Amino acid sequence: MAGFVETFNVLSLDGCLECVTMVVAWAAVRGMVGLVLGAVMALVELAWVVIAIPLLAMPSTRPWSFRGAGRLAGADRVRVNRWLGGTVAPNLAGGRALAYVAMRGIVGGLGGGVLVLVGIWVAGGELAGAVRRYGRAR
Repeated sequence: MAGFVETFNVLSLDGCLECVTMVVAWAAVRGMVGLVLGAVMALVELAWVVIAIPLLAMPSTRPWSFRGAGRLAGADRVRVNRWLGGTVAPNLAGGRALAYVAMRGIVGGLGGGVLVLVGIWVAGGELAGAVRRYGRAR
């Protein structure tokens, strides 16, 4: 919803091209920061799931596992709200928080993989452009 509101704000800037460019650039930077943070958090979340799932077998460690998952889900909610302008259901607790963290870890890992592939693609394009401009590498 916040992206929709920002679109109306951009349209109401009365043709100020520099203003529109800055708004679009800032939205792109915010989105990229949110995605990179999400990819890094995905690694932490997957590590937590790998540690927490076996500990669910012992009743004394279940609250510890669920509390950590709730904190990670809360941190992800803050990341999405701050950097991506979205909303995530608040106050996930217990098994729902652990399930959310597990699924978010998988999806975030896939997103991180896509970001790495895009980075490799851009770097390869830059290298090919440099070779084309300056001749073969020596």
